Formats: sequence, structure tokens, C-alpha cells
Amino acid sequence: MRQLPSVVGVGALAGAIVGAAAVAALRAGAGAGNLAEWFQGVGTVGALLVTYLLLRHELATRRAERERDTRDQATKVSAWVDDLPRQTAGGETIVGVNVQNASSSPIFGCCVRVDGAKMDMGMIPADRTITRWHAGEVREPTRLDVGFSDSSLNHWVRLHRGQLVRISVPANAIIVGGPQAFDEADQQIDPERPFAQPQA
Repeated sequence: MRQLPSVVGVGALAGAIVGAAAVAALRAGAGAGNLAEWFQGVGTVGALLVTYLLLRHELATRRAERERDTRDQATKVSAWVDDLPRQTAGGETIVGVNVQNASSSPIFGCCVRVDGAKMDMGMIPADRTITRWHAGEVREPTRLDVGFSDSSLNHWVRLHRGQLVRISVPANAIIVGGPQAFDEADQQIDPERPFAQPQA
């Protein structure tokens, strides 16, 4: 919708050009035939400009809709850490890490990063919450990031500040000699605006 004022502006500009051309033609003593040709030529150029801007607006709208559709499943995946740790029979402290897939399709290769430690969560079916146990205390506030691949095999990381970041590799992949998936997501965040959503 942001492109529509540009279309209106071009229409107004084309109208002003037509008016100015008509005044110039009349002052120059142009006959009715020449005046009609002026109007026809300027009108054609104005129509082409308006058509071009409408086409740009339509393409931008379709791109935005495709991006929204692509992100739809990923926006329905969330993760959190239980408030209270537990003690195992052996006296070990553990804390529950939960990943919820509230979408209508499964997610794959899910893993979480809890305060820097990576933990595999596997495949999570549609409309399910999976809990795994993380050994040891977690700091407050907990830095919990979740990475996964959606049903179309797009790869995502939901960072602990809430940003949803599209990445180029599966979150559970081990990249030799290159940045890991969570590192790639971190690199997309502007350090000057740490809570802002990165541009798609």
C-alpha cells in the first residue's frame, strides 16, 4: 500500500504536464490538431508511467505475501525453560527445556541453544510440545534459542530476544570450517538494534 501515493503523485504530475503543454501550445498558436496531438502524446506517457508504478506495487505486494506465507509455520514455533529446576534421584540438577510446534505440520532437525550449550530436540509433530532435560542450573535471564527446519525445508532460528531469522543451513548441522546455524542467525542481528527484526 505504500506505493499508492507514488501512483497518485505521478497521475497529478502527468495532469500538470498536460495542462502546461496545453497552455504552451495555445500561446504558441497551435491549432486544434496540434493540441490534440500534444494531449495524446502526454497522455500516453502518463499512462505508461502509471502502469509501470502499478506493476511495481503489484510485484512488491506478491513478494510480501510469499514471504508471509513462507514464515507462517515458523512463527508458530516457540521455546521456553521451566521456571523451577528439579533434582534427579542421583542428586543432579536438571531443568526442563520445552519446544512447542503449534503449526499444522511437523518441524525437523530441531535443536536448542541453552546459554550456549546445544541440545538436540529431533522432529516435533504438528501441534505438539516436546520437553528435554538440560543438566545443570541455567542463568537468569536464560538465553534460549531454538532452530529448526519447517515442512518446506526452510531453515529458521528463533533467537532469545524473539527475532525469527531465516538461515541457510539446518540448525542441527555441524559445519566444518564455517559458522554454525546459530552463529549465522546472530550475525544477522544489528548490534546497534539488538531487539529489531532483521530484514528478510
